[in-house]
Formats: sequence, structure tokens, C-alpha cells
Amino acid sequence: MEEMTLEMKVERNRLLREAVKQIASTKVAKRAAEIDAAGAFPWDMAELFAQQGFLSVMLPESYGGMGTSPPSVSSQRRSPMPVVPVP
Repeated sequence: MEEMTLEMKVERNRLLREAVKQIASTKVAKRAAEIDAAGAFPWDMAELFAQQGFLSVMLPESYGGMGTSPPSVSSQRRSPMPVVPVP
């Protein structure tokens, strides 16, 4: 397998961020209040993210993962993450 260049990794991470943002805004945001009120882990949301391959971010490529890490993905974002106060 050919080694990914820095530019390829940056683009992969950008696409990953965009995909997560899309799922979060269309699926998670609609249920956020319900999930918080229930106080239970949203297994259906975890399954949704797993089906999209987002849970393999930190796995090495040799194990079928993306070979990256959350800090490397988030450090390249251009817009600030919203801060939600905890009651």
C-alpha cells in the first residue's frame, strides 16, 4: 500500500470532519434533548457512527482503521466547536 502524503491526510481529515458534521446536524441534533433527558447512552447513535466507519479513526490502517487520531482531525478544523454549558 502506498504511503499517504501529508496533503492526502489533510484532505481525508477534512472529508471526515464534513461527514461527521453532516450526521451530527441531521441525526444527532434532532435527538440531543431527548438523549440528555433520558440520561442513557444512545446506542442507536453509536451504531450509526460505527456504520459510517467513524469508530475506526484511531485504529491503525493495518487493522482496517484510518490510522489517524481525533486530535489530528480536530486540529485542522477551521471553525470553532460550539461550547455547550453543562447544567
